[in-house]
Amino acid sequence: ERVNAIKEREFDKLIAIRDLKVNELNNWITERQADLKVISEDMEIRNLEYYLVENKVNELSNYQIKHANELLTRYMDNFPSYQEIFIVNIANGRIILSTDEKSIGLDKSNEEYFINAKTNQKSFIQDIRISPLSKQPEMYFSNAIICMTHGEHNVGVLVARINLYESLYKLLSNNTGLGKTGETLIINKDSLAVNDLNFYKDAPLNLKIT
Repeated sequence: ERVNAIKEREFDKLIAIRDLKVNELNNWITERQADLKVISEDMEIRNLEYYLVENKVNELSNYQIKHANELLTRYMDNFPSYQEIFIVNIANGRIILSTDEKSIGLDKSNEEYFINAKTNQKSFIQDIRISPLSKQPEMYFSNAIICMTHGEHNVGVLVARINLYESLYKLLSNNTGLGKTGETLIINKDSLAVNDLNFYKDAPLNLKIT
């Protein structure tokens, strides 16, 4: 009975820690969605409508691009959760503005985060995946940019590439209450771990939990 009581007490503690992690994760997701909504509705971003639709560069659009870029850069500087923030032209699926200049002009028309945000006015979260370029786990949030005139159609897509190691993974690596060997992991719908683990090398999207 004494052993069972200890087990039950420890199990209840683990449940409490798990629930706390779930709340922290939900809050983190809500904050990222709120960031993208605020950015996408900012006048500096929505003023790019003419440039996005007509794809013409003039003195006015250069001014608007400069201020929109400053806004995206401020978010990058103040929020470690982001690896890159960029805007995709809804007409051709190419990046027209990014905090990483090397990304400008890249075709994102086949990306899930672009297709979903293009067809609706809700935020979208793409599952964690392994980047074909960096071979590291990556995650994307996206949100439609709505036209200034009538607010009825989308003119662009705002996308944030998440810095998982400075945000989500850091949140999960806090092992308070889990002792020396305990750790937290998240699995996706295919039962694959999506975060780094101490006991398994290269765990993200390689370790299947049975």
